[in-house]
Amino acid sequence: MQGWTGASSSDLRKHPDCRDPRGVAHAGHWRDSAPESAGLPAGPRPRSPPWAFDNDHAGYYSLTSVEIPRSFTIPSNIDRRTTMKRPLASLALVMALLANHVLAAVELKGVKFPDTYQLDNQALVLNGAGIRVKVIVNVYAASLYLPHKGNSLDEALNQPGPKSVQAVMLRDVTADDFVSAMIKGFKANNSEAVVARHLPQLQELGALMASVGMAHKGTVVKIDYLPKIGTRITVDGKQQGGDVAGEEFYQSLLRIWLGPKPVDNGLKAALLGAP
Repeated sequence: MQGWTGASSSDLRKHPDCRDPRGVAHAGHWRDSAPESAGLPAGPRPRSPPWAFDNDHAGYYSLTSVEIPRSFTIPSNIDRRTTMKRPLASLALVMALLANHVLAAVELKGVKFPDTYQLDNQALVLNGAGIRVKVIVNVYAASLYLPHKGNSLDEALNQPGPKSVQAVMLRDVTADDFVSAMIKGFKANNSEAVVARHLPQLQELGALMASVGMAHKGTVVKIDYLPKIGTRITVDGKQQGGDVAGEEFYQSLLRIWLGPKPVDNGLKAALLGAP
């Protein structure tokens, strides 16, 4: 076989030397030489480039220099491992970009919270950050650091490892006002049994913080949990009181911001990573 010429079925029927073996509107026929009945000289046709324009056949296109075996079939067992490499690579890139977005540092009202916080020899991730608003006044910017992302109170409380809540004052606040708000939130979000066990410890810490007198704009309050030590509260890097052993006390403090009756609903959503 020398080549294949495309022709309409009506033209093929006009030439007895040609047969339409495919039975479609524009079929093809194989030829070894041009039929004399077509008005062409007998004998083999000269070869032409693939897909050449054939002037002798009223503009038909010929694939005269390509031989196609009749046994040719399209393989059906395509290697899926090869074809999946590009989609998987694209997915990996998207996930990496999302991860960078989730762990990006946050700046609120000029306060910058880094994407990680080193505590107890572990790098905690920034879970969320927001503004504590009272009426229309921005009181402080707060952030929550956890071993890994958590979008609910249970996820934040129950994952093992160190944790940290940090507040940076956006205005001058008396220590009494700050401590009073903490005690109010502590009572509103914990059971009576938990309050009875830990309120004296919170009041003692509050008294130490109140001795500072005024928390000026830019003052940093950190409430850290270290699993082998307990709860530690610092103001501008200075520890307030002694460490409080046990995880329950720290969980009761977290409920001030993340419990069912938080000090600020918008701040709660932000700390839990809501968009």
